[in-house]
Parts: sequence; C-alpha cells; structure tokens
Amino acid sequence: LALQSDLSHLVEICRQVDGIPLAIEMAAAAARTLGVKQVLQELRTSLSILGVSRRSTEPRQQTMEATIEWSYRLLTPPEQMVFRSLSLSPGWFTAEAAMVITALPRTQLINILSSLASKSLLTVATTEHGTLFHQLEPMRQYARVRLDDACEYATIAARHAALMLGIFQCAEVEVEKLPTAEWVERYKSYLPGLRQALEWSFGEGNDPGTGVSLVVAAEPLWLHLSLVREFLAFIETATSRIQHAPDLSHYAMKLEVARGCALLYVTGSTQTTREALAHGLLESRRLGDGVAQIRSLWALAVASVNAGLNEDAVSHAMELTRVAAMSGCPTDRPIACRARGAVHHVVGKQEVAQAELEEFFRSYEEPLSNSPTSRYHFDQQVAGLAFYARVLWLRNETSRALDVGRQALERAVELDHTYSICHALAQASIPLALDQGHHEAATLYIQELVDVSNANRLSVWINWSQAYQACLDIRTGSLKPGLNRLQSLLTENSAVPFSMYHCGLMGELACGQMAAEDHATSLTTVEAAIARAARTGELWCLPELLRLKGLALSRQGTRATAEAAAAWEEAKILSAQQGAALWQERLRANF
Repeated sequence: LALQSDLSHLVEICRQVDGIPLAIEMAAAAARTLGVKQVLQELRTSLSILGVSRRSTEPRQQTMEATIEWSYRLLTPPEQMVFRSLSLSPGWFTAEAAMVITALPRTQLINILSSLASKSLLTVATTEHGTLFHQLEPMRQYARVRLDDACEYATIAARHAALMLGIFQCAEVEVEKLPTAEWVERYKSYLPGLRQALEWSFGEGNDPGTGVSLVVAAEPLWLHLSLVREFLAFIETATSRIQHAPDLSHYAMKLEVARGCALLYVTGSTQTTREALAHGLLESRRLGDGVAQIRSLWALAVASVNAGLNEDAVSHAMELTRVAAMSGCPTDRPIACRARGAVHHVVGKQEVAQAELEEFFRSYEEPLSNSPTSRYHFDQQVAGLAFYARVLWLRNETSRALDVGRQALERAVELDHTYSICHALAQASIPLALDQGHHEAATLYIQELVDVSNANRLSVWINWSQAYQACLDIRTGSLKPGLNRLQSLLTENSAVPFSMYHCGLMGELACGQMAAEDHATSLTTVEAAIARAARTGELWCLPELLRLKGLALSRQGTRATAEAAAAWEEAKILSAQQGAALWQERLRANF
C-alpha cells in the first residue's frame, strides 16, 4: 500500500477509522490515488474521502457515509436523537454522562444504548469502573453532521460543557486523594471532551464562566500529561475573557500563578515569567491562599536561579520555608527543604545542600495522591535525587553520585512523567556521564532528552539537549563543530541563560578552546565566566573556572606564572570553603 516511510500514517489512518474493516479498505482505495498522507489529512475533517470499495456494489456500501446513513435511517426518532447527541462525546463515556447530554430518563436511555450497540453503532466495554460506551470515529463524524442538520448543536454542546465541568471539578478534588496512576487513568480519557468543551465555551457558546472554571479545574491533568503549551494557550484565552467579566475576577490569581509556572517550560525564566509569578504571589498573599503562595514561591525560586538571580532565589526559598511551616500539607515542609538544597547547591554551599537534601529524604513521606506533581510539575523524589547526585559528584563521591542519578532516571521513566524524565536527564544523568567520560551513556541520554523534549515541544530542554550534544562533540574530538555550536547556543541564550549551569557550560567551552590550542580565546572565555559567576552568584563551578584560568595563564608563558599560581590558590581556598572535594582533587592534579 505504501513505502516504509508511510507506516506511521497508515497506523494513524487505522486509528482514525477505529479499525473498521470496510473503512480501512475504502481508505486503501483512496490512497492509491491520493497517497497515504493526503488520505489521513482528509479523514481528520471528513468521511467523504472514503469512497467506492472494491468488494461492494450495493449502493449502501459504496461509501462509508452511505453505509452509516442506511443504518441511521432504520433507527427510531429517539434513537436517532441519542446517536446524534453522542457525537459530542469523543472517547469512552458512561451511561450517566450520556444521561446528562441527552436529558433522557435512565431506563429509556439504557434501552436506546443497548439498541445502538446491537446495531454496531456503539462499542461497549466492561471495566472495573463499570460499563463504558464509545462511538467509533466514522460514526461520530456522521452523527456530528446530523446534529447540525437537526439544529441541536447549541443545546447539546452546552450540556456537554456542563458535564465536563462537573467531571473536572471532581478530578480537582480527587487529585488530593487518589493514587497518581489511578487518577491519571481515570481522567486522561476525558481530554478530547475537555478540549471540545473549552472550544465551545470560549467560542460559539460564549460561556466564559464555564470555560474559565474548566481551565482552572483541569490544570492537574494538563501538567501530569506534560501538555504545557496547550495549557498555556487556554490560560491566555481564559485570562483575556476575565478582563471583560468582573464576576470571574476571583480566578485571576490562580490563572496568573498557573501562567507563570507554564511559562517556565515554554519560554524559560524570562522577565515576563518572573513578573507573572511575582504578581501571582502578591495576589495570593492578599487573598490568603497558602497553596498559591507556596506554588508561586517555589516557581520564583526556580525562575530566579535559572535567570542567574541567585540572591533572589535564596530569598524566595527561605520565604517558601516559612510559608510551608504554616501549611497543613505534610509534604510542603520537606519540599521547601529540597528547594533550599537545590539553591544552596547552585550558590556553592555543598555541605549545606547535602544536609538539606538528606533531611528531605528523611522527612518526605510520599503521598498516595498526585498532589505534589500537580503543584510542582516534577515528581519530588526525582527532583531530590537529581540534585543529590550533583552534590555527591562535587563532594567527590562519584560512585554514589552515578548510582543516585541512575535512581532518579529510573524512577522518572517508571512514572512515565515527561518533566521528571527531562529533569533527571538534564540535571544529573547527562552531566555526570560527560564528566566521567562515559560517552556511550551520554550519547544515549542526550538522544533520550532530544526525543522527549522535541515530542512535547519543551524549548527549555531542547536547548539543553543541543548544548549537551555540543559538549559531547568537543569531548569526543569533533572540536570545531562542537565549539561553534556551543558558542552559538551560549550567545543565543544569553538573555535567557542555561538555567543554573550557564557558567559551567562556559567552562566547557573554555576547555574545548584549550584543547584546540586557542589559549588566548580560552582565557577570555573563562574570565568572562568568572565575572558572570561573581555577578550572578552561580558559584558551584567557580573553583573549577579558577583552575581553568590558571591553566590558560600557564600556557601564556613564564610572565603569567604568578597569575596562574594566584588563580589556583584562590580556587584551593574556595573549593575548601564550599566543601567541593572534586575541585580540590582536580587542583592537586595540576601539580
């Protein structure tokens, strides 16, 4: 039917027609003329592409639409009404949901659902949560057209939006109670219905109250499924609608906090991101919303570190600690402790960071619910393990560091949580593998980060994957392309730096320039990195930068020997103060 390159499109066509044999045969016939890709594009909007089937000559079987229409005309008027109404229920649905949409009594509706299923116009499945129904996609597309023809769309769409709001308000409560896997499994199937309800509420339905309430209530699902760009788009729409609806102003603070948190992963820690979070924090203080304050402070600490505003990051982390101490949530205090440990690692206080992260592991009791991941975007154990691996690395406990980094990644993969996977890879797995010369592992890890970040369009981690690939190229002998790429990335991202490790990457660039025997440029790069570290407080790598400065100076000739010795002495003192035994060992290797 098609070349190997068309296989993914073929699979999607089969999904689009829900595996119906006649529909697949018709799609195959159309593909011979139009090609697989064009057939798939047409199917996403209409069944008209499903034309004459080779095996059939009866008029009712010449097109998919004719086949469905023949069955539809045999239905009673109430059956036809239910069939049309269910076109606004993509995915699986319960009889209770169908009752809301059709407004029929339960007994009558159950009889009609059974009749539709017996005529193969509905699919039925029995699960541990009860009986579920599903309208196959070709049936749904046909029924949706008939819904418009009957002038019933507005009425049914309004009922469907109200149904989705009720479901996600329930989800918002249950996210604090149910085990994560159970909660996600229960609610992820409602995502198509959620999108449809929002499209109606913000569009033709002109019902901003339902739309805004839905965006707020559905936040945990979007975050757990890592659909941050989609979520951000709906936040922007909801925010614009609030401006013209004073009765919805009480949602403004939650939307602003959610917007700031989402922007962290879409555009990075820009001034816009920090301003959104700061405004959300002010409003949450004014309204006395402790949960929103904690989220804002956590995100502000992350955004400040990422932006090289490490004094602000320390301040936000300390305020987070104070607010968490008054929280009734048992996980908030240890999470605040973890946040402090991460910030102290970046500012070069490795002994303090180690103590705080170990306190987090001792005091954090993982809840059954999905609440921490929904609030903080990452699995907290993964985040703690990733930073702990980095601290152990700088403490020169390399074997333990690699083991802890492996645990972080394994847990993230087991949870199948996109943000947590990216976090474990970028914070620990890749930098440790690069530093230890484990180039095969680094290659695999970088490719995983490339795949995951590109699949979810996470620009922050896409940039990181490119920077790490440049570092790997430099370390494996592809000096010129690696140096050019890393230099370009650091320049392009100077306004939104590479999170808390910008100076570390500048050190990688200086090392590569030394390897290329461009000692003058290397010295310029490392001095710029030292100046940046002093300005931003990104001090975790400063002893290593001073060591590199000494090396670069030592290759300038005997006149620079005294300056090199001074740089090494400063690095020796600073690494001891920081408790960074790794840098101390590397300094000793110079002599």
